[in-house]
Amino acid sequence: AKNGLLIYIVNHEGRGVGPFDHIRVYQEQDKGFDTVDSYRVLHLPVDKRNYNGVKPILKWFHLKKINLLTNNPRKIKALEKMGFKVQHKPLIPKLTKYNQSQIKAKVEKLGHLIS
Repeated sequence: AKNGLLIYIVNHEGRGVGPFDHIRVYQEQDKGFDTVDSYRVLHLPVDKRNYNGVKPILKWFHLKKINLLTNNPRKIKALEKMGFKVQHKPLIPKLTKYNQSQIKAKVEKLGHLIS
């Protein structure tokens, strides 16, 4: 059996801008902006999350290698910088007419690892 660990970082809502501004970002998306430009039009950082709080948790579990479920290269690099060996496990989105433009923006503008 494989084990897993889910770490939920409270202040990461809306890529670190908080729930209030995250709602504002969604309102901009409703106007036609993609997920990246919605932050920019509101003069918000596109991604201000910090992953430093994860290190003591992973150390407490004596982890040196992790399988990380993400498409975000910033998360992978952050954990590698902390000294962890990271095996990237991609999340495969089901593309629909509702999410296709947002996924495309994440790939093209944020470098997300989705093929």
